[in-house]
Amino acid sequence: MYSRYAAKLCASLLIVVLSACGGHQPAVMNDEVLNQNGITNGDTAETLYKNQCLSCHGADLEGTRSGSNLQHIGSTMSEEQITAIITNGKGGMPAFGRRLSESEIQSLAKWLSEHH
Repeated sequence: MYSRYAAKLCASLLIVVLSACGGHQPAVMNDEVLNQNGITNGDTAETLYKNQCLSCHGADLEGTRSGSNLQHIGSTMSEEQITAIITNGKGGMPAFGRRLSESEIQSLAKWLSEHH
């Protein structure tokens, strides 16, 4: 009886942990729809960051135990380098190339590259 309970508890905890770091959110709307709705690409990138990156990189890009500080990432990496890391992952960071659309990745990389 106890082992069944423990197994169920472990399985539930595993699901919670795996879903905490970057679950997939709906794809970003194209620029025309964004402009019609008064949303800018910057707003979209911040929303993407909050939905996909915040749990590992912190609310203010300050980094956490599981993610690097991104507050000045634009000073050390180009937009293209940031795009490659978001797409393919690096070190402990998972690849988001299959979770995010190309335009979402580009929007997020552009926004991050502006942080100096």
